[in-house]
Amino acid sequence: MEDEKLKYAYFPGCSSKSTSVEYHISTLRVAEKLGIELIELEEANCCGTHNLEDYNEDVWLSLNARNMALAEGVAASVVTICSGCYLNTKKAKMMLQENGTREKINKVLAEIQREFRGEAEVKHILDVLVNDFGLDNLEKFVEKKLDLKVAPYYGCQLLRPPEITEFDHPENPQSFENLLDVLGCQVVDFSRKTDCCGATLTLVDEKIMKGMVKKILDEISKIEVDCISTICPLCHYALESSQFSLNMEKIPVLHATQLVGLSTGLSPVELGLNRNLISTEKVLKKLK
Repeated sequence: MEDEKLKYAYFPGCSSKSTSVEYHISTLRVAEKLGIELIELEEANCCGTHNLEDYNEDVWLSLNARNMALAEGVAASVVTICSGCYLNTKKAKMMLQENGTREKINKVLAEIQREFRGEAEVKHILDVLVNDFGLDNLEKFVEKKLDLKVAPYYGCQLLRPPEITEFDHPENPQSFENLLDVLGCQVVDFSRKTDCCGATLTLVDEKIMKGMVKKILDEISKIEVDCISTICPLCHYALESSQFSLNMEKIPVLHATQLVGLSTGLSPVELGLNRNLISTEKVLKKLK
């Protein structure tokens, strides 16, 4: 890592530019701090999520193929900070390898002078930090160990289905915990860390979504933690905003990149901690 700078085509996704913009902000600052080059795909479109896939598979494939075509012109890998975008992009890439599918979708892309070649590898920011950049290398950048009790929440789309995501163990992953260990955090394990939060059901059946996220928050609330940490903007929004509608005692929810940034000497403002829905003052006070 020290001899060769890591370079990625960066696809933040829609939620990271709206409801969780602080995730996008902190990712850019952390990458800059670590010397990781992120070239944002500013012309990228929405990945469509599984909702559009169910409605019109060809349109969904075309959207993801277009994003990957944009990435192929920039770097060997495309990295996203959204677990939903990660799953959708990886799944689409796999489907585009099937006989006839690539040709069919490339006919669509040809109308906008684009072509999907299948060359760009699809990665999540957690994978980049833990495996590409490396935890030993990250430890060299740690300026302050974070004396925090943190509950790491993976969610589901980064891990499952494993034959598509190919990232860590689908039921008992350790990548997130290992990252937090390097930052000096005390990792607090809980059984629902890989449960679905129901975020993608928000516009379909909010009652079911609230029930799903409540089970996660109820378990965490019974444990002594300083904060929850997430690696997906949709999960972050669900776990954070639902605490208001469920009238719960507030637990701060920080993006993993915000914790990395605090440990490597970046300021709370640089990391967008003032933009989180639930105040992070308790967390910051403990770190003083």
